[in-house]
Amino acid sequence: MTSIGKSLYWIGVALAACTAVLALQFIASETVTAWFSASAVGWLVALGVALVLARRHGLFAIVGALFAALVLGRLYGTFRPEGGANMTNDPLLLAETGPGVPGVMWAATALALVLVLWIADFIRSNRKNTPWGPVSDETWGLFFIRNYVGMMFIAHFSGHIFAGPAQFAIFESYFGSIGLQPAAAMVVLGGISEVVAGIGLCLGLFTRFAALIGASFLFFSMLWGEHFPIGYIWILPNGGWEFGIFWAVMVAVFVVLGGGTLSLDRIRRAGKHGAVALHQPLS
Repeated sequence: MTSIGKSLYWIGVALAACTAVLALQFIASETVTAWFSASAVGWLVALGVALVLARRHGLFAIVGALFAALVLGRLYGTFRPEGGANMTNDPLLLAETGPGVPGVMWAATALALVLVLWIADFIRSNRKNTPWGPVSDETWGLFFIRNYVGMMFIAHFSGHIFAGPAQFAIFESYFGSIGLQPAAAMVVLGGISEVVAGIGLCLGLFTRFAALIGASFLFFSMLWGEHFPIGYIWILPNGGWEFGIFWAVMVAVFVVLGGGTLSLDRIRRAGKHGAVALHQPLS
Protein backbone atom coordinates (compact mmCIF):
# COMPACT_ATOMS: atom_id res chain seq x y z
CA MET A 1 0.00 0.00 0.00
CA THR A 2 1.34 3.45 -0.88
CA SER A 3 1.82 6.24 1.65
CA ILE A 4 -1.21 7.97 0.13
CA GLY A 5 -3.20 4.76 0.49
CA LYS A 6 -2.21 4.47 4.16
CA SER A 7 -3.30 8.05 4.80
CA LEU A 8 -6.62 7.49 3.04
CA TYR A 9 -7.13 4.32 5.06
CA TRP A 10 -6.82 6.11 8.39
CA ILE A 11 -8.97 9.01 7.21
CA GLY A 12 -11.54 6.42 6.14
CA VAL A 13 -11.39 4.74 9.56
CA ALA A 14 -11.98 8.10 11.26
CA LEU A 15 -14.92 8.90 8.99
CA ALA A 16 -16.36 5.41 9.47
CA ALA A 17 -16.17 5.86 13.23
CA CYS A 18 -17.89 9.24 12.90
CA THR A 19 -20.59 7.69 10.70
CA ALA A 20 -21.13 4.88 13.20
CA VAL A 21 -21.37 7.23 16.20
CA LEU A 22 -23.87 9.51 14.46
CA ALA A 23 -25.90 6.58 13.10
CA LEU A 24 -26.13 4.81 16.45
CA GLN A 25 -26.80 8.06 18.29
CA PHE A 26 -29.73 8.75 15.98
CA ILE A 27 -31.16 5.26 16.53
CA ALA A 28 -30.84 5.68 20.30
CA SER A 29 -32.36 9.16 20.46
CA GLU A 30 -35.13 9.04 17.84
CA THR A 31 -38.17 6.87 17.29
CA VAL A 32 -37.20 4.40 14.60
CA THR A 33 -38.50 0.96 13.77
CA ALA A 34 -36.65 -2.19 14.79
CA TRP A 35 -36.48 -2.99 11.07
CA PHE A 36 -34.55 0.20 10.28
CA SER A 37 -32.32 -0.20 13.35
CA ALA A 38 -31.38 -3.77 12.46
CA SER A 39 -30.62 -2.76 8.88
CA ALA A 40 -28.43 0.17 9.93
CA VAL A 41 -26.50 -1.86 12.51
CA GLY A 42 -26.01 -4.70 10.02
CA TRP A 43 -24.50 -2.40 7.41
CA LEU A 44 -22.34 -0.68 10.02
CA VAL A 45 -20.94 -4.10 10.95
CA ALA A 46 -20.34 -4.86 7.26
CA LEU A 47 -18.54 -1.53 6.89
CA GLY A 48 -16.33 -2.22 9.88
CA VAL A 49 -15.44 -5.73 8.72
CA ALA A 50 -14.60 -4.48 5.23
CA LEU A 51 -12.30 -1.77 6.59
CA VAL A 52 -10.50 -4.27 8.82
CA LEU A 53 -10.01 -6.60 5.86
CA ALA A 54 -8.89 -3.71 3.66
CA ARG A 55 -5.61 -3.46 5.58
CA ARG A 56 -4.51 -6.76 4.08
CA HIS A 57 -6.96 -7.67 1.33
CA GLY A 58 -6.74 -4.46 -0.65
CA LEU A 59 -8.99 -3.63 -3.56
CA PHE A 60 -12.00 -5.90 -3.03
CA ALA A 61 -12.35 -5.04 0.66
CA ILE A 62 -12.19 -1.33 -0.22
CA VAL A 63 -14.98 -1.88 -2.75
CA GLY A 64 -16.97 -3.71 -0.08
CA ALA A 65 -16.50 -0.81 2.34
CA LEU A 66 -17.61 1.64 -0.35
CA PHE A 67 -20.70 -0.47 -1.00
CA ALA A 68 -21.64 -0.51 2.70
CA ALA A 69 -21.00 3.23 3.09
CA LEU A 70 -23.28 4.02 0.16
CA VAL A 71 -26.04 1.79 1.56
CA LEU A 72 -25.82 3.62 4.89
CA GLY A 73 -25.87 6.97 3.12
CA ARG A 74 -28.95 5.90 1.21
CA LEU A 75 -30.78 4.55 4.27
CA TYR A 76 -30.19 7.67 6.35
CA GLY A 77 -30.46 10.04 3.40
CA THR A 78 -34.03 8.98 2.63
CA PHE A 79 -35.17 8.39 6.22
CA ARG A 80 -38.73 9.52 6.86
CA PRO A 81 -40.25 9.38 10.35
CA GLU A 82 -43.22 7.05 10.65
CA GLY A 83 -46.31 9.21 10.28
CA GLY A 84 -44.21 12.24 9.34
CA ALA A 85 -45.40 15.01 7.07
CA ASN A 86 -45.90 13.98 3.46
CA MET A 87 -44.74 16.40 0.80
CA THR A 88 -46.03 14.36 -2.14
CA ASN A 89 -49.06 12.32 -3.10
CA ASP A 90 -46.95 9.92 -5.19
CA PRO A 91 -46.50 6.79 -3.01
CA LEU A 92 -43.33 5.63 -4.80
CA LEU A 93 -41.78 9.08 -4.52
CA LEU A 94 -42.75 9.03 -0.85
CA ALA A 95 -40.94 5.71 -0.40
CA GLU A 96 -37.81 6.88 -2.22
CA THR A 97 -37.37 10.30 -0.60
CA GLY A 98 -37.35 11.79 2.85
CA PRO A 99 -35.91 14.57 4.98
CA GLY A 100 -33.06 12.23 5.88
CA VAL A 101 -30.50 12.54 8.66
CA PRO A 102 -27.97 15.10 7.39
CA GLY A 103 -25.16 14.26 9.82
CA VAL A 104 -25.03 10.58 8.94
CA MET A 105 -25.65 11.25 5.27
CA TRP A 106 -22.75 13.69 4.95
CA ALA A 107 -20.37 11.55 7.01
CA ALA A 108 -21.15 8.51 4.85
CA THR A 109 -20.77 10.61 1.70
CA ALA A 110 -17.36 11.87 2.83
CA LEU A 111 -16.32 8.31 3.64
CA ALA A 112 -17.45 7.13 0.21
CA LEU A 113 -15.39 9.88 -1.43
CA VAL A 114 -12.28 8.87 0.52
CA LEU A 115 -12.79 5.23 -0.45
CA VAL A 116 -13.12 6.20 -4.11
CA LEU A 117 -9.85 8.13 -3.83
CA TRP A 118 -8.25 5.10 -2.21
CA ILE A 119 -9.38 2.91 -5.10
CA ALA A 120 -8.00 5.51 -7.52
CA ASP A 121 -4.65 5.44 -5.70
CA PHE A 122 -4.62 1.64 -5.88
CA ILE A 123 -5.23 1.82 -9.62
CA ARG A 124 -2.51 4.46 -10.05
CA SER A 125 0.05 2.37 -8.20
CA ASN A 126 -1.00 -0.97 -9.74
CA ARG A 127 -2.04 0.13 -13.21
CA LYS A 128 -0.24 -2.62 -15.11
CA ASN A 129 0.59 -5.22 -12.48
CA THR A 130 -1.72 -6.06 -9.58
CA PRO A 131 -1.17 -8.68 -6.86
CA TRP A 132 -3.40 -10.93 -8.99
CA GLY A 133 -1.55 -10.57 -12.26
CA PRO A 134 -1.00 -8.07 -15.10
CA VAL A 135 -3.96 -6.02 -16.28
CA SER A 136 -4.64 -3.73 -19.20
CA ASP A 137 -6.33 -0.34 -19.25
CA GLU A 138 -9.34 -2.05 -20.82
CA THR A 139 -9.55 -4.37 -17.80
CA TRP A 140 -9.57 -1.42 -15.43
CA GLY A 141 -12.26 0.20 -17.58
CA LEU A 142 -14.47 -2.88 -17.33
CA PHE A 143 -13.82 -3.03 -13.60
CA PHE A 144 -15.08 0.55 -13.28
CA ILE A 145 -18.18 -0.10 -15.39
CA ARG A 146 -18.96 -3.33 -13.52
CA ASN A 147 -18.76 -1.55 -10.18
CA TYR A 148 -20.77 1.44 -11.35
CA VAL A 149 -23.69 -0.56 -12.72
CA GLY A 150 -23.57 -2.80 -9.65
CA MET A 151 -23.72 0.04 -7.17
CA MET A 152 -26.68 1.56 -8.97
CA PHE A 153 -28.76 -1.23 -7.42
CA ILE A 154 -28.10 0.26 -3.97
CA ALA A 155 -30.63 3.05 -4.42
CA HIS A 156 -33.33 0.48 -5.13
CA PHE A 157 -32.81 -2.44 -2.76
CA SER A 158 -32.23 -0.09 0.18
CA GLY A 159 -35.86 1.00 0.07
CA HIS A 160 -37.30 -2.36 -0.94
CA ILE A 161 -36.04 -4.45 1.96
CA PHE A 162 -33.93 -2.40 4.39
CA ALA A 163 -35.68 0.92 4.98
CA GLY A 164 -38.54 -0.34 7.13
CA PRO A 165 -42.20 -1.41 7.15
CA ALA A 166 -43.67 1.85 5.82
CA GLN A 167 -41.59 1.77 2.65
CA PHE A 168 -42.09 -1.97 2.27
CA ALA A 169 -45.87 -1.51 2.46
CA ILE A 170 -45.74 1.10 -0.31
CA PHE A 171 -43.79 -1.20 -2.61
CA GLU A 172 -46.07 -4.10 -1.72
CA SER A 173 -49.08 -2.02 -2.74
CA TYR A 174 -47.38 -0.99 -5.99
CA PHE A 175 -46.38 -4.54 -6.90
CA GLY A 176 -49.94 -5.69 -6.23
CA SER A 177 -51.35 -2.88 -8.42
CA ILE A 178 -49.40 -4.14 -11.46
CA GLY A 179 -50.54 -7.71 -10.92
CA LEU A 180 -47.50 -9.22 -9.19
CA GLN A 181 -48.80 -11.63 -6.58
CA PRO A 182 -48.20 -12.45 -3.82
CA ALA A 183 -47.05 -8.86 -3.65
CA ALA A 184 -45.03 -9.07 -0.42
CA ALA A 185 -43.10 -12.07 -1.67
CA MET A 186 -42.43 -10.30 -4.96
CA VAL A 187 -41.02 -7.25 -3.17
CA VAL A 188 -38.70 -9.52 -1.19
CA LEU A 189 -37.71 -11.43 -4.32
CA GLY A 190 -37.03 -8.18 -6.17
CA GLY A 191 -34.98 -6.79 -3.31
CA ILE A 192 -32.93 -9.96 -2.95
CA SER A 193 -32.31 -9.98 -6.71
CA GLU A 194 -30.99 -6.42 -6.49
CA VAL A 195 -28.76 -7.23 -3.50
CA VAL A 196 -27.32 -10.31 -5.23
CA ALA A 197 -26.75 -8.40 -8.47
CA GLY A 198 -25.18 -5.42 -6.72
CA ILE A 199 -22.78 -7.31 -4.48
CA GLY A 200 -21.90 -9.89 -7.12
CA LEU A 201 -21.10 -7.30 -9.77
CA CYS A 202 -19.13 -5.01 -7.47
CA LEU A 203 -16.93 -7.75 -6.03
CA GLY A 204 -16.85 -9.88 -9.16
CA LEU A 205 -18.24 -12.80 -7.14
CA PHE A 206 -20.22 -15.37 -9.15
CA THR A 207 -20.28 -12.55 -11.66
CA ARG A 208 -22.10 -14.22 -14.53
CA PHE A 209 -24.90 -15.42 -12.25
CA ALA A 210 -25.19 -11.99 -10.57
CA ALA A 211 -25.25 -10.25 -13.95
CA LEU A 212 -27.93 -12.62 -15.26
CA ILE A 213 -30.08 -11.95 -12.19
CA GLY A 214 -29.56 -8.19 -12.50
CA ALA A 215 -30.20 -7.94 -16.23
CA SER A 216 -33.30 -10.15 -15.98
CA PHE A 217 -34.64 -8.11 -13.08
CA LEU A 218 -34.20 -4.87 -15.01
CA PHE A 219 -35.83 -6.24 -18.15
CA PHE A 220 -38.85 -7.55 -16.27
CA SER A 221 -39.10 -4.30 -14.31
CA MET A 222 -39.57 -2.51 -17.62
CA LEU A 223 -42.00 -5.16 -18.87
CA TRP A 224 -44.20 -5.55 -15.78
CA GLY A 225 -44.02 -1.83 -15.02
CA GLU A 226 -45.56 -1.28 -18.49
CA HIS A 227 -42.77 1.04 -19.61
CA PHE A 228 -42.58 -0.39 -23.14
CA PRO A 229 -46.03 0.93 -24.23
CA ILE A 230 -45.10 4.39 -22.90
CA GLY A 231 -42.27 4.78 -25.38
CA TYR A 232 -38.51 4.99 -25.46
CA ILE A 233 -37.60 8.30 -23.78
CA TRP A 234 -37.13 7.90 -20.03
CA ILE A 235 -38.52 11.33 -19.10
CA LEU A 236 -41.89 10.66 -20.73
CA PRO A 237 -44.75 10.67 -18.18
CA ASN A 238 -44.41 7.53 -16.03
CA GLY A 239 -41.09 6.75 -17.71
CA GLY A 240 -40.19 5.12 -21.01
CA TRP A 241 -37.90 2.10 -21.26
CA GLU A 242 -34.69 3.92 -22.27
CA PHE A 243 -32.89 3.91 -18.93
CA GLY A 244 -33.94 0.48 -17.70
CA ILE A 245 -32.91 -1.34 -20.86
CA PHE A 246 -29.68 0.63 -21.19
CA TRP A 247 -28.79 -0.43 -17.65
CA ALA A 248 -29.84 -4.03 -18.35
CA VAL A 249 -27.61 -4.19 -21.45
CA MET A 250 -24.62 -2.84 -19.51
CA VAL A 251 -25.17 -5.48 -16.84
CA ALA A 252 -25.70 -8.24 -19.41
CA VAL A 253 -22.21 -7.61 -20.81
CA PHE A 254 -20.85 -9.34 -17.71
CA VAL A 255 -22.95 -12.44 -18.31
CA VAL A 256 -20.66 -12.94 -21.31
CA LEU A 257 -17.39 -11.55 -19.94
CA GLY A 258 -17.54 -12.63 -16.32
CA GLY A 259 -15.58 -10.75 -13.69
CA GLY A 260 -12.20 -10.86 -15.43
CA THR A 261 -8.83 -10.50 -13.73
CA LEU A 262 -10.04 -7.96 -11.16
CA SER A 263 -12.63 -10.16 -9.49
CA LEU A 264 -13.05 -12.50 -6.57
CA ASP A 265 -14.03 -15.16 -9.11
CA ARG A 266 -10.50 -15.08 -10.52
CA ILE A 267 -8.96 -15.33 -7.05
CA ARG A 268 -11.39 -18.03 -6.01
CA ARG A 269 -10.57 -20.19 -9.04
CA ALA A 270 -6.84 -19.59 -9.05
CA GLY A 271 -6.56 -19.91 -5.28
CA LYS A 272 -7.71 -23.51 -5.48
CA HIS A 273 -4.44 -24.25 -7.25
CA GLY A 274 -2.27 -21.94 -5.13
CA ALA A 275 -1.65 -19.81 -8.19
CA VAL A 276 -2.48 -16.33 -6.93
CA ALA A 277 -1.90 -14.15 -3.88
CA LEU A 278 -5.03 -13.33 -1.93
CA HIS A 279 -3.91 -10.03 -0.49
CA GLN A 280 -1.69 -7.04 -0.79
CA PRO A 281 -0.12 -6.37 2.63
CA LEU A 282 -0.20 -2.88 4.12
CA SER A 283 3.59 -2.85 4.32
